[in-house]
Amino acid sequence: MDKFFKVNGTNKISTRIGIGGAPSGGYGWGQRDDAAAIKGLLTGLENEIFLFDTADCYGLGNSEKILGQAIKESKVNRELLTISTKGGVAWDDQSRVYKNSSPKYIEKAVNRSLQRLGIDYIDIYYLHWTDGVTPIEETLEKLIEIRETGKVRSLGVSNLSIPQINKIKKFDLSALQIKGNLLEPQDIYEYSPLAKEINASLFTFSTLADGILSGKFNENSKFAKNDHRTRYPLFQKEKYKLCLEKVNLIRNLSKEYDTSISQIAIRWVLETKGVDAILFGSISKNNILDNIKAFDMKFDKHLYENLSKNIPF
Repeated sequence: MDKFFKVNGTNKISTRIGIGGAPSGGYGWGQRDDAAAIKGLLTGLENEIFLFDTADCYGLGNSEKILGQAIKESKVNRELLTISTKGGVAWDDQSRVYKNSSPKYIEKAVNRSLQRLGIDYIDIYYLHWTDGVTPIEETLEKLIEIRETGKVRSLGVSNLSIPQINKIKKFDLSALQIKGNLLEPQDIYEYSPLAKEINASLFTFSTLADGILSGKFNENSKFAKNDHRTRYPLFQKEKYKLCLEKVNLIRNLSKEYDTSISQIAIRWVLETKGVDAILFGSISKNNILDNIKAFDMKFDKHLYENLSKNIPF
């Protein structure tokens, strides 16, 4: 399997596996610290992971700062990296978040992201969410203006419905970011034809289903009240129990193929038609090194079909 692809709109060749920045932000993912997060990102950089995704609201700016620090400490040429971030979620002095996709706010958000990241330009800038008030067209018009300044190289959208994206196809979108994993592949099937139609790269987040597909959780796993997984549907009672049963099926296959559960889950998405690259959010050095090996594992048609038939909901 090819490890690289050309990112639409950036004229860059990037790795098909990238590291997502939500867990490194420091809120809603359990215990972690900035030093460990930076170390994890450096592990990716040192092992030729060139794709990094974050958002301004992850950790209320902290995730971007951590990624910026890792880039600064790394000896990797910035021009090799594809860095993406997102805007559309603001927060107040009491750290209360709210959606804001107004042109005025988006312009401020881009400048603040550049400052936190410590870079001169952002390879892909995503509209993270719409606020339900600002017409999407107005937001994209402002982002086009910003792109013309060179602060942003290409534009993408995340968390938008297909009808919403169809309204803004004329704006030359370069990337679509969607949820997509072995348990929940529906958005991959629905959005990949649209991505192809508008010539946009398709990225999946939650590729390991917020950790379920890492195989590290069991029926005794506990999550803190502020851990977002307590609200994620897959972690709710009977559904969670069914998820663990499906993970056990993957575990048995991982033994047969001499690989890990995570590698199987990642490789399945990479093998699925229409997906250009995947994002995983682990900041553990060992997990990152393990996930990267998804490129090299034995993966055949029989395994793909077996997984496709028995694992998705």
